[in-house]
Amino acid sequence: NLGVFEAGTSLVKLSGPLDAKVMGDNTFYDLAVIESQKKVEFEADKTQVVNGVLTLQGQHGKLISLSSTNSEIPWKINLLGSYTIEYANIQGSTNVNIHGPPVLALHSQNSSGNTGWDFQALQFIGNNSSHWSDPGNWEGGFTPGSFDLVRFNSSSSNAALDIDTTIAGLTLESDYTHTLTLIANLSVTGDVVLKGGVLSALPVISSQARNLLSSEEISQSLALLRNDVSITVVGNWINQGGTFQAGT
Repeated sequence: NLGVFEAGTSLVKLSGPLDAKVMGDNTFYDLAVIESQKKVEFEADKTQVVNGVLTLQGQHGKLISLSSTNSEIPWKINLLGSYTIEYANIQGSTNVNIHGPPVLALHSQNSSGNTGWDFQALQFIGNNSSHWSDPGNWEGGFTPGSFDLVRFNSSSSNAALDIDTTIAGLTLESDYTHTLTLIANLSVTGDVVLKGGVLSALPVISSQARNLLSSEEISQSLALLRNDVSITVVGNWINQGGTFQAGT
């Protein structure tokens, strides 16, 4: 790009469902991407400055995708005004405004390679069921990935980790009064913090089986069951008032 863009007080809006690319170093006044599931690539190692208002906004379960043209080289962002970033899947971005706070992304997925960003922990709600694997049970409408923090609080219901999962951190808040049951393996690359509720790896019997068995048969079955799930924690294990049921 050998031309010059003089932004003035203009708004640049990337609209429509087609994928888009932003190439070169640019200075915008206002910049907006408000198009659910739109994919936008920013040129690797180039800086996007926004002097006015930045709006990057998808929808629940329909995230906009913001990534680098080279997965190993980040795109850079410098926000000098206000911004709203929510329901976005963000990969390979560096916030170069080192003297300001991290860039806050709400209901958004951290897809690795991001520096100087603040991704809020993803919250389990349980609108559809207790299944961890159901995107509809999560506040943002997507299941957590390897670089996401996860929390359970007063708005969270009973939950069952039903698929092998890696996340960046897990917190059961002090106002969480239910149980997270592990029936699959959990790997946490950061900390596990238990402030309330129950983290359980005890043997479980399905509700269908309970309807068919007597209480004596259930007791006998539980004695034979093993729940050989594993919890791998790279960071710290911090119990500040929660309950851990280890099982076997």
